[in-house]
Amino acid sequence: MTNEPKKALGFVTIQIVQKDLLRLAAQEQTFRELFGSENSEKILNAAAPNTFAIIQDVLRQEITLGITRTLIDPAIQSNYKNLGLETIVQRMPGDNQDLIDRIVQLRQKYEPINDIRRKLRAHRDEKTAYDIEYRQNVESWSINDELIFEAINDMKDVMNEITKRIYNSTFDGNFVGLDAEKLLKTLASAV
Repeated sequence: MTNEPKKALGFVTIQIVQKDLLRLAAQEQTFRELFGSENSEKILNAAAPNTFAIIQDVLRQEITLGITRTLIDPAIQSNYKNLGLETIVQRMPGDNQDLIDRIVQLRQKYEPINDIRRKLRAHRDEKTAYDIEYRQNVESWSINDELIFEAINDMKDVMNEITKRIYNSTFDGNFVGLDAEKLLKTLASAV
C-alpha cells in the first residue's frame, strides 16, 4: 500500500499550493513596486533601462506561468497529475461543486492569460510570432497587467474559501517584507 491515499488531501498538499500563491503575491507586489508608477519607471530608466525591461518581462512571464499552473492547468493532463486549486477541491470531502464551478468560471475569464502562455511563453506559435513581428493583431496578444493582478486576487479568494472549509481559518495571501521600494530609493539617490 502506498502513501498516496494518506497524502491525498493533507496539509502538505494545501501548503504547496498556498506557497505558490504566496510566491505569486510576492512577485505581483515586486512588479507593482518596480513598474507601477511613472516615478519608479523614471528611476529605473535612468539607472539601467535595458536591464529593468528584461526584469519586467521575466517577472510578467513568471507570474503568467504561475497563474496558469495553479488555476488553469487541469488536475490531470495526459498521464500527469497537476497540483493546483482544482486538485485540492476535487480531493476535499463533501460537496464542493460551487468551488469547481468557480474555478471553471475563472478559467474562462482568464483564458487570455493561458493563450499568452501557450502561444508566446511556453511555445512559439508560428502565426502568432509572425503577427507580432509584423505588428498585426498585436493588441490581441497583450494583456493588461491589471487582469493578471485580478487573477491572483481571485485565486487567493478561492484558496481562502478552501482554507475556511478545511481548517476553519483564513488565507489572505498577502506577502510582506519585500524591498523593491528600498531598491528604488537607492537607485534614485545614485542617478
